[in-house]
Amino acid sequence: PLVGDELYGPFKKSQGLPTWRHWLHAAVLEFVDPISKLPIKIESPLPSAFHDLLKQGMHNKYLLLNKPYDVLSQFTGEKGEKTLADLELPKDVWPVGRLDKRSEGFLLLTNDKEWRHYIMSPESNKRKIYWAQVEGIPDENCIYKLEAGPVLQGKKSKECEAHLLTDELVCTYVAQNWPTGAPIRERKNIPTSWLEIVLREGKNHQVRRMTAAIGHPTLRLIRVGYGAFRPCDLLPGHWRSLTPREITLMSHTTEKN
Repeated sequence: PLVGDELYGPFKKSQGLPTWRHWLHAAVLEFVDPISKLPIKIESPLPSAFHDLLKQGMHNKYLLLNKPYDVLSQFTGEKGEKTLADLELPKDVWPVGRLDKRSEGFLLLTNDKEWRHYIMSPESNKRKIYWAQVEGIPDENCIYKLEAGPVLQGKKSKECEAHLLTDELVCTYVAQNWPTGAPIRERKNIPTSWLEIVLREGKNHQVRRMTAAIGHPTLRLIRVGYGAFRPCDLLPGHWRSLTPREITLMSHTTEKN
């Protein structure tokens, strides 16, 4: 995306950047001379004005956190509760959505109020991907009911995507990214299984309520990504800044499928 592009660019007018032009710079041009047939390479350093503009646009923060189990998705809590303040995050960022205290996985944070509002709004149509360890093994009928959207407290939830995960995939991925996680209730005579559930809405405790509605309560819940964005480079409690490409991916890709 071009800096200054109000539709596709990662930096917006509200951040103080001029949008009266597209700031396009060709660092290198290389082609073959049509007459001499010799290669021609032209290099141009980034102009100082462009460099200053980019620095100006980076004052906003876009972070990705792998939230551990038993941590609130907020910076304050009751005495003895663990919060985001315990994870050495910048003080001027806010969560983009929430994960409940018992849930683990990826949480976005930012100080860009416009971007936060967009990501959280239904219009953005952002898919949130969860892995849920549930009690029992759901059959095809249960999966169908889950995808159709169970009725929760008298209101039908939106359709979602759901399927069973293989033990090999889960063991490898969870062991690498969440080596120590939530304690679960184990019953000798009842097996457990893992589901991948993809939501396009975010009601309170939605995944837990949906799996309970089909008779398979959630024992452990991990958010593993957003749409095509499935990071795997952060251990629980660690965070990093999003790259410009990741910011753009989250900001401007409307997912229809």
